Amino acid sequence: MKAGYYFIGDPKIFIKKFSIDNITKELIINIKNNNIYKIETENFVIFKTKIGPGCFRSYSASIHLSDSGLMGCIFLEKNIDLYEELKEFGTIQKFDKSFDVSVNNGQMHFGNLIIDTDPSIDSNDFEDTYAD
Repeated sequence: MKAGYYFIGDPKIFIKKFSIDNITKELIINIKNNNIYKIETENFVIFKTKIGPGCFRSYSASIHLSDSGLMGCIFLEKNIDLYEELKEFGTIQKFDKSFDVSVNNGQMHFGNLIIDTDPSIDSNDFEDTYAD
């Protein structure tokens, strides 16, 4: 994905808050498919969470709410101050250079941000594996 600011959280919350945004229009078209596993475009990527709706913690301790069972990484095309209210539902993340996204068994990687949507992961394993 290209460098810039991104909202990482439930894409349906983003749609409710910013229905006139060009990227939001593209999101609406793509989310209508209920069999989403992964959708990726130049401006966003959407993954299905491992267990459906929930509140998920990243390895850096940020909280990401998903009412829809989806987690998105959505490029913010306007002034990021407009998106301030989204922080209660996920994070606004700045990526200084292009970054990779992937998902494996519910573990989502958005550059260096890792969100685990699989509750069977032991939190002690989590800390041992990812401690700096």
